[in-house]
This record gives sequence, C-alpha cells and structure tokens, in this order.
Amino acid sequence: MIKLNQTGATNPRWAEARATLLAKYKALQPAAARPFHDHEHSAEALESATILAAVERDLADAARAYALLSEVKFALKRIDDGDYSVCVDCDTEIPAVRLAAVPWANRCAPCQSAHEGRTVTRLTHRQMWI
Repeated sequence: MIKLNQTGATNPRWAEARATLLAKYKALQPAAARPFHDHEHSAEALESATILAAVERDLADAARAYALLSEVKFALKRIDDGDYSVCVDCDTEIPAVRLAAVPWANRCAPCQSAHEGRTVTRLTHRQMWI
C-alpha cells in the first residue's frame, strides 16, 4: 500500500479534508444515535399507517446516518494513518476531485463501481451529447 510522507495528522495536504470530515461526523452523530423521533405510542396511534410510515422513515434515516458516520470515521482514521488518498482496493491515488466531492471516499471511482456491482463506462464529451 502507498503511504503518504507524513501522517495525516501533520500533513497540511489533508487539513481541509480532516476539518470537513470532522464537521460531517459531528453533524451525523445525533441522527445516528437516535433511531426515531418521538411519536405518539398509544395503541391507536401505532395502528395508524401514517405513524408507522414515519417511524420506518426515521429508522431508515438513522441507519443511513450511521452507515455514513462509519465511513467518515474510517476516512479520519485513514488521514491519521497517512493513506487517506489511496484506494483500498487497487492502491492507486484517488483523484483530488473525487475526494473533494466525497471526502469519505476510500475507493477510486472504478473500484467503487465494481464494489457496488456496476459497470463503469467512460464516455467522451462528444459521446455524451450524441
């Protein structure tokens, strides 16, 4: 695996990414910790499809927040370890543009697509407009 020269904690190259990830981490903590908002829990209310849908939505939101929180924590660890910008699958450098868009990305775009079971097709600018 490729390592950066300095650990992420001292590497000025990743100071902005670290700050962004820490802010995201702090913002996600409340949503991930609270599985659903307080709803009226009487027997009549729980029979209501609206209340059940709201509870299911809140649980799904909390699960997404928790998953993203885990990704952010992993990115912060990778900064500290000095391998933040290196793809975990192919060991190549993750482009700065991708990290700017998705600071918690731990794979390059082709490896992420393969991980998600998608096919990556590279189109030229001309092909996109045909």
